[in-house]
Amino acid sequence: LAYLLRQQGREDELRARADKGNKPALYQLSDLLAATGRRDQAIDLLKPLADDGDDSAASRLISLLHLGRR
Repeated sequence: LAYLLRQQGREDELRARADKGNKPALYQLSDLLAATGRRDQAIDLLKPLADDGDDSAASRLISLLHLGRR
């Protein structure tokens, strides 16, 4: 569902789900933010999870940080 919401650009619904602790929604929201030029916001979403040891969030964060260096 989170993937479909991202594909449809339904940011508010993704954010509501992410705020309730839905990690797939948070990941898709971060992807949507990055794709729409809001990389810093995407990074801010992922940092707390990465800091808590979430490998998927850390991997996504690394990708975003790497893209910013280009």
